[in-house]
Amino acid sequence: MRIDGENGWVEILLRDDEEAFDVRCAVGDFAGRNPHIWIDANEQRAFLSALRDLERERRGEARIAAMSPEEFELSIRVVDFPGHASRSWSSTPRRS
Repeated sequence: MRIDGENGWVEILLRDDEEAFDVRCAVGDFAGRNPHIWIDANEQRAFLSALRDLERERRGEARIAAMSPEEFELSIRVVDFPGHASRSWSSTPRRS
């Protein structure tokens, strides 16, 4: 899944395991990647359900976080009556 915005994008790619992801993002001249994000299957289903609700109702928020939330979090929310959306994310490299 790739989400584009005016100043950048975030891309979440499924890896070999259904809970393993490779997250890439870019904002302006900055680009980053964390290939070791783990997102619980129930968290994934809840996020997709919330996205469907956002599309249908044009209000609310959909949020997803990694099993270690400091590693990755994505939020998409509707910000006004016409249904314009805002997205925010954070990703921190895994420490060895």
